[in-house]
Amino acid sequence: MSPTPGLFVIRALTAMLFSLVAGAALGCPNPNANGQMVSASSQQLTSGLSRSITAGGGQDLGACPGVPGQGRVAVQPDVTLNLTHNAPGRALVLSVNGQCDTVLLVRGPNGQWLFNDDSNGLDPEITIPAAATGEYDIWVGTFGAQLCGSTLSARTTGGGGLPQLPLPPQLPLPLPPVLQPPQLVLCPNPNLNGQGLSYSGQQLWTPQSHGVTAGGNADLANCASVPGHGHVAVQPDFTLNFTHNLPGYDLEFRVAGQCDTVLLVRGPNGQWSYNDDSNGVNPAIRLSHAATGAYDVWVGTFGAQTCAATFTAETFGGQVIPQPPQPPQPAACPDPGQNGQMLVYSSQQLTTAHSHGVTAGGALDLGACGSVPGHGHIVQGPDFTLNLTHNAPGRDLRLRVNGQCDTVLLVNGPNGQWSYNDDSDGLNPGLVIPAAQTGLYDIWVGTFGAQTCPATLIADTLGNAPPPQPPQPPQPPQPALCPDYHLPGQLLTYSAAQLGLPQTQGVIAGGTLDLAACGVVPGHGHIIQAPDFSMNLTANPQGAGLRVTVNGACDTVLLINDALGQWHYNDDSNGLNPAIDLPQAAVGQYDIWVGTFGTQTCQATMAVQAIGGQPVPPPAPVPPPPPPPQPVTCPDPAASGQAITLTAADLMTQRSFGVVAGGNVDLAQCAAVPGHGHVIQAPDFSLNVTGDLSGYTLELGLDGSCDPVMLVYSPRGVWSFNDDAADLNSRVILEQPSAGVYDVWAGTFGAQTCQATLLAQLHPVVAADPDVLPDPGGLTGYRDRVGQTFRFGVTGAETGSLWGTGTYTDDSRLARAAVHAGLLHVGQSGVVTVQILPGQDSYQGSDQNGAHSASYGRWNGSYAFVDGAAPTPGLAAAGTWQISANAFPGVLTLSWDGTEWQGTLAFEALGAPEPLQDISYDPVTGIVQFTRAIPGAVQIYRGTLTDGQINGMFNQGGGDFVYPWSAMP
Repeated sequence: MSPTPGLFVIRALTAMLFSLVAGAALGCPNPNANGQMVSASSQQLTSGLSRSITAGGGQDLGACPGVPGQGRVAVQPDVTLNLTHNAPGRALVLSVNGQCDTVLLVRGPNGQWLFNDDSNGLDPEITIPAAATGEYDIWVGTFGAQLCGSTLSARTTGGGGLPQLPLPPQLPLPLPPVLQPPQLVLCPNPNLNGQGLSYSGQQLWTPQSHGVTAGGNADLANCASVPGHGHVAVQPDFTLNFTHNLPGYDLEFRVAGQCDTVLLVRGPNGQWSYNDDSNGVNPAIRLSHAATGAYDVWVGTFGAQTCAATFTAETFGGQVIPQPPQPPQPAACPDPGQNGQMLVYSSQQLTTAHSHGVTAGGALDLGACGSVPGHGHIVQGPDFTLNLTHNAPGRDLRLRVNGQCDTVLLVNGPNGQWSYNDDSDGLNPGLVIPAAQTGLYDIWVGTFGAQTCPATLIADTLGNAPPPQPPQPPQPPQPALCPDYHLPGQLLTYSAAQLGLPQTQGVIAGGTLDLAACGVVPGHGHIIQAPDFSMNLTANPQGAGLRVTVNGACDTVLLINDALGQWHYNDDSNGLNPAIDLPQAAVGQYDIWVGTFGTQTCQATMAVQAIGGQPVPPPAPVPPPPPPPQPVTCPDPAASGQAITLTAADLMTQRSFGVVAGGNVDLAQCAAVPGHGHVIQAPDFSLNVTGDLSGYTLELGLDGSCDPVMLVYSPRGVWSFNDDAADLNSRVILEQPSAGVYDVWAGTFGAQTCQATLLAQLHPVVAADPDVLPDPGGLTGYRDRVGQTFRFGVTGAETGSLWGTGTYTDDSRLARAAVHAGLLHVGQSGVVTVQILPGQDSYQGSDQNGAHSASYGRWNGSYAFVDGAAPTPGLAAAGTWQISANAFPGVLTLSWDGTEWQGTLAFEALGAPEPLQDISYDPVTGIVQFTRAIPGAVQIYRGTLTDGQINGMFNQGGGDFVYPWSAMP
């Protein structure tokens, strides 16, 4: 137990002390290293986040001059927290909940050290007032020498906002804090993550390519803090974790697109880079001696359209970066006092082999370490620390490596015993530890030479109880000599649309398994047991085929196990290279082996591309499979999901949250719960809505990359379900919502999972026009009303299936067809009149008004718009109004010029009229909105026009809508 719990701050003296005792500091916390990277703003941390950490390590803080506190920690931080924004000046609170007596050490962006032991029982907590933005290196240690499980939590509290700015003396309106310019919402957001990619500098020596849809709705010309021009998405398309770059390679990003593309990159140091046309109409960016860390990548377009593109990352050049002089042998040898990536298994769990990827090799030469066996090159800290928790049967522990170069394996067991192997299996090593002792095994995966290469560590257990067994008959060799699609390969994920351009991956072709010895698998040649690639085909709505080809430096072969479990093999369709075409490819997993005709291995490139395919109407839902005999598991509203709290004011604008949709619970088996599809048992979200919700409806939506479904359990105990209210996406409208917790399940119609987004927003209740029907999505339900006309209130949609021009198939999305026909813009609301028509023999596609429709053959129902011109936004709001804003009288003038709204506001106290911005009026809902600029801030006015009078509320500087206003003619 520490004698004096407390908080210690060591200022600039730290640097001096480290320079004076450099030798002693070799085993001390290293603030120049990074831990697990976490990036969040102070706003995001108001709801808190947590990470599981193995507390403790081999470094004694009492022996580290310049670092406060006592206890034991690892050399590198457990977590590096990048606090990105803290405009309100909130306090940052870091705390630990551990299974033993834990300590907490933090180094802030200003270089100050902070330490705490027992502020909360045996657990530490540190509060940093008005926390500076930047990187916080965090160590979770133990007071004693043991290791234990713990949870690190980070949250922000307080923050009074920026000081109020005074109004001109003539108008005593209150001025809350300054609102950030609204256009930032439509600028690239580096706090979001794109599709995750992770490569080392060595891996990118072979170019790695990924399909992407270029473009988006954020106009770079409006983003003063971001360079360049063109249109990108708000969220990065990719977040590349660049992991090892010891030779100092140059890192190049480039794009090949079907239109004029642009490229925007934000590096680990926060520096923006932009390029438009370095290669014709395609961009490229090369970063010299690229730093390791996270690179956010946006692939945009010069114009407002989107198009298919391919993003490629590659490394070039590279010089060995001079290393600082190292101390003698102790600093150049493997250090079992550090921890590697934590793995926790029992011997029972390891009866099934578990695999983990790793970059083999490092800068330390085992030949120079007299106290450690073996030869080759490794890193100083273990690559993995395996905690073997139970081994009652006394099984043997087997550790193996499968690498793309000549690898070695070094292990330090719980008893301190070193074990080493080089080439038990060809060029790959393996170790078997008989009757393995429970405890921590530190594992290094190295290389015989000085290079690094990708590799896989495989851990499993063998045998049972130690007593000798009677001789067993010889086992048939086939299972160990055949490809196993149950093992994972390098994971690839594409939709058929992304495969419109070929996607390529480098691979070492060949292996030790002889296909000729496998009677159940076609073909001949030599492969490895696990697939080289496990490709997940996520969507194929047009029924395209797949073409898989290999281009190798030797005579290669190709083996595939498709999504239906069928085997396919080819040897020499293209010279000495193979190719396989799979027509009308089913959605699911494709396991791919790249082998060689002979026993040698060689460098090769695998390419996969979608071919053929015709646009078809969305298929009828496939019934779920029969339920398994095991007990039925159903959604549990007593459980909690991700906690999110939103006020009624927050929900005046749409809020969105990412989620993985789907799960292993089949709703069709749950009689007490409505709907169909697949969810998890606990809610994905527990959405706590506070404030006065009277006069509003609550809309919850789920947009996904597959066919999502949504299940909601309200505070009143009522279930709601929806599948396809918005094309293949889900919407639930809750009338007269009450404050409380809404449990939300994000599911999928099929058994697969996919990435999805939860949407939440409040909408004011307006008197319904009995002649105007709500948006039906498609019109297949009106097929028996041929010749009749109907009026629908819709909002122009940016996405949705669409076939035809003028006359559309009745399964085309109505809100998208209205944009294609020129009746509405995207996001514009209006009433359209539609006539139901019989089926047509053919439908002609076209591109018009920024929307694309496809051609189609015979279809049994259709519709056409009766009105030939887009509806005006309504002129009811136009004119001169006598306004009272928070009891300040004035004159509001609004006018419509046929294209956009204009207006002014003149308060009697100020005299001169002020121009208004962002004026809008929705004739369907009657909602009026505009923005008034005041010194240092803005006011946003919202109201509803009913019975010739406007009533509403306004805010200041992004605060709540608490100030009343009204206007009369």
